Amino acid sequence: MRNSFDLLNDIFDWCAADEEIMRMLSVTDNTNTDVLKNKLRLECQADEAVTATEVPFIAYYFTRAEKLEHNWLVNKGELYVDIYADALSEAGRLSKRFRQLLSGHDEILLSSEGQQSISADGVCKYRLIYNPLIDGK
Repeated sequence: MRNSFDLLNDIFDWCAADEEIMRMLSVTDNTNTDVLKNKLRLECQADEAVTATEVPFIAYYFTRAEKLEHNWLVNKGELYVDIYADALSEAGRLSKRFRQLLSGHDEILLSSEGQQSISADGVCKYRLIYNPLIDGK
């Protein structure tokens, strides 16, 4: 069990170190922090701010955390992973690789997934939702 911010930072590091995800995100230099922060975003994206020239990228963030009913020291988090791409097939490939990457590093199970509507022309959005246990102290 870990702190939510630590988990977000770990996901960033895991993605940046993964050659396949970097290739899918069109990142050629995984040491360029400006490029990485544009392709691995640690916050919710407003639909009206997303453009087709920015895709593909992944945004991931916690929307909330709630105490478990029988253990007040543990929170059940809601980790959203939004995958933005120019085609649903590309979003599907990114989703599959992200799920493989996360399952290789942590025991977090996928809670739900699905395509999301977005108002940006030429952009598909696919969402994964995880419910990791996070430190409630």
